Amino acid sequence: MSEFSIPLMAGEVNAILRKEKQQLRVPIQPQPQNAEEAAKLSIPFQIGDQIWIQENWAAHWSYNDASAEECKSPNVDDDNYWYQADDVGSKGSKGSPASLRGTWRLAETMPKFVSRLHLKVEKVWIEQIKDISEESAKAMGFLPEFFKNVKEQELSEDYEATAKDAFLEDWEQFRGALDLWTYAVEFSLDTDQSMLHPAFLNDRETLTYKVDCLITDTKSEEIKELSYTTEDKSLVCALEHVLVEEFKNDFKDLSHDFNHLGEFFKIIDIESIRYVQELNHIDLNFEVRAKNKRVEIKVELLSL
Repeated sequence: MSEFSIPLMAGEVNAILRKEKQQLRVPIQPQPQNAEEAAKLSIPFQIGDQIWIQENWAAHWSYNDASAEECKSPNVDDDNYWYQADDVGSKGSKGSPASLRGTWRLAETMPKFVSRLHLKVEKVWIEQIKDISEESAKAMGFLPEFFKNVKEQELSEDYEATAKDAFLEDWEQFRGALDLWTYAVEFSLDTDQSMLHPAFLNDRETLTYKVDCLITDTKSEEIKELSYTTEDKSLVCALEHVLVEEFKNDFKDLSHDFNHLGEFFKIIDIESIRYVQELNHIDLNFEVRAKNKRVEIKVELLSL
């Protein structure tokens, strides 16, 4: 399985967030001279490959002079990253104050740990832009509608606007030639990577989680138990509430080292993890060690 990064414009990002976009078009470099050459090309994307999306973003203002990779240790109290497409912070807040947000950065500079959209390749083929089908144009996130140039033409009374017209008009305006050869990629959203990101779940209804924690001091062997319920928009938010808010003093050197659940699991030494997600059930058990503390956490979804 291979992994790729692809930068997208704001409109494309929002179409994926609205679940209206299921295909991508990636220009081939260098361009084949004709269909015969195109047919002989080896396609880099394969079914099952992963694509993580880059988009215009910003880090916390305190990282304005830092490189993208240096933004990996986020601020605990405020949003860590912002996404320009829908002005959402990485902790799910909408319209975060510009005083906290740093300067906007180009999509191409976005590192993987900031990306909120991870895709899985389901189908791939080679196609010229002008040959896109109506069905594929809709899968690109376009609706049957008249664009500027189409409106200026003299049309017959029985002319119907199409998604293909809308797509071709948009491509020609923002991307260029319609005879461009591209890799056509059909994808599904990798829910394990993307759906757990609180920024992606900003419009989701609040859920109720039951959190049970067993904190052991490995030196004194003192044990502390905590059990409570919390209402959050995602499993990630519930975990951040536990690890950052409840145990900020115990984990001062730990809490700033993660942004969302996926990155958290990579950074912290987790001895065991079991995650099961069904239609109406989430059950998560894992153990975290930091300094002289060992924390066993169980999170259960009470309402959906």
